Amino acid sequence: MDHDDLSNPAILFGFLDVWLNNNATTAKDKDRINQSLLDQLAFYASNAEILTAIRSFRPKYTRMSIEDAKQINRAGWRRIVEGPEYAEKHQYDKMETIFKEFMGTPFPKGKRDASWLKRADSVRQISRDFWRNCREVQLVRLAKPGREKWTKEDVDDQISLLSFDSSAEHIAALQAERDTILAPIFEGSIKTEKLKATSFTDWNSQPTGEDQFLPFQSVPKLKIKSRPIDKAESKSAALVAAFEDVAIKEQPPVPRLVLKAETVRVLTRMFPITAEEYAAKPMEWRSFVIAMEDAGFPATHSGGSAVTFLQIGGNGRIIFHRPHPVAKIDQIMLQGFGKRMRKWFGWEKETFVCKKKDDEQLDGESA
Repeated sequence: MDHDDLSNPAILFGFLDVWLNNNATTAKDKDRINQSLLDQLAFYASNAEILTAIRSFRPKYTRMSIEDAKQINRAGWRRIVEGPEYAEKHQYDKMETIFKEFMGTPFPKGKRDASWLKRADSVRQISRDFWRNCREVQLVRLAKPGREKWTKEDVDDQISLLSFDSSAEHIAALQAERDTILAPIFEGSIKTEKLKATSFTDWNSQPTGEDQFLPFQSVPKLKIKSRPIDKAESKSAALVAAFEDVAIKEQPPVPRLVLKAETVRVLTRMFPITAEEYAAKPMEWRSFVIAMEDAGFPATHSGGSAVTFLQIGGNGRIIFHRPHPVAKIDQIMLQGFGKRMRKWFGWEKETFVCKKKDDEQLDGESA
């Protein structure tokens, strides 16, 4: 048995199961498996599930010769590096320092209020610093000799993989979360201001009783301090501006699909906007296949976990991998599906429109 077999969690858990059910294993030996070991095994199994999902979502890398790359994958051939491609050591040291700071700063827990939002912003700022440093390191690597065959599109494609923190979807999700948290606080402040404004309705009336001896309290002036733009933020803005011309392209019109309400509910989850949508529960694979078929993409098994969805009335096709061992699609994988459908078929959240109830009844009677 080689090393790869020993690292297979199914085999390791199989060994443990056989050992526990062996008649030769005494109760004293079984007591050696305490709660701490069980927690470690659960953590190991969770990591194995995540790794399996990633491998199912992204194709496995296969090596090929330069001559084959020239014929099969022109983009891959251009990215062959001739010479050293590493950045300076101090840049990697900076990345390590920021990453340790990020790992040492836990994400806030408890009630989501203004205080929680402030702590969360601090953690996210550390995360932004880390990814900004990653982009800087990657740009240094891409500027090394041997990259003459690279085009600006190649560079933009590489940097986009490290720019999720500045993407429009991520920023919109954070803004939606912020609005949800601050809305009750803002409404409360408006009610307070209205009470203050209506506390004296008759300015000609004289205060009576104990109120006539209260001193007048002037409203303190608010001094707005101006601060210089943070150097790190300005540097990040310059990095984004260097590639913003790639995003400014004439977008084709968003296609419209009139579908059943359940199909719309399933397919719009590929394009989340609110914080609740980003944190949605995993979806059944069968529900996704049925929704895709209703949208004009019937499924065909292609071998292994690969499933091909053929476009009816067109020449398009796309391959998604069925999750295993549990046939459920988590929200992150659904977002990946949505990005690919947006790229190749122009799908957006606004693409899907619910049928009217009368139309659904007619469809049911005709079926």
